[in-house]
Amino acid sequence: MRLGLGLGFSGKKVSTFSDPNLAYAKLLMGFDSGVNTSQLFVDESPVARTGFSIGAAANISTDQAKFGPSSLELDGTSDFIRWPDSDDWYFGTGEFTIETWVRSASNSSVKVLINQANDLNVGATDSSWCLWTFNGTPYFSFYDPAASGWRDIAGTGVTTLSTWVHIAVDRGADNKIRLYRNGVMVGSYTYAGEMRQITQLLGIGTYGGTIGNEFNGYMDEIRILKGKAAWASDSGFTVPTAAYARS
Repeated sequence: MRLGLGLGFSGKKVSTFSDPNLAYAKLLMGFDSGVNTSQLFVDESPVARTGFSIGAAANISTDQAKFGPSSLELDGTSDFIRWPDSDDWYFGTGEFTIETWVRSASNSSVKVLINQANDLNVGATDSSWCLWTFNGTPYFSFYDPAASGWRDIAGTGVTTLSTWVHIAVDRGADNKIRLYRNGVMVGSYTYAGEMRQITQLLGIGTYGGTIGNEFNGYMDEIRILKGKAAWASDSGFTVPTAAYARS
């Protein structure tokens, strides 16, 4: 595992898409350095956090990109990015949004996207929430103390291989957690309780704790909002047609 400083690059991702939620962004990664095989990963949110860790050959690739010249490439074998534990990953009883574009190379079994979890086992030791897919179908799971374990929000449909797909989850002021695939709500669960506060890394492409169920493919425009549901709509939304504004 290598450590990185998370230092910025000279240019910002160019966008004509206004982002009224930028102030709520706690992580925003566009992987837009355009330097093939680079491991220069940048948080472009107002937090501008540093100190990520890298697993194996996780790298920036110019082979594929949803927006801009490049994206994150993960080969499904111990490739990941992890960020240190932070209160920014603790959503409490408030609103939140977690989203990313994915281009999957494999849909077999469980593929972890973004999470603050040790794993998806029943005990859920040191775990809070996880956005993932099972055989290509999106899921969002969170630890519910009342249930003494995970609650799973299962989506519908399958993530088409080698095609960019937008996967998102948010919780609105109505306490409804909504799971979306390409802007369509595919699952939901009303939960007014607290998202579990834990001490755990934030994992991208694998768990924050255990290495396992690694994502295989490309990811772009990863965004986490705390205190704001970007969509909060049963009728869905139009997926972004450009990168979010950085300022």
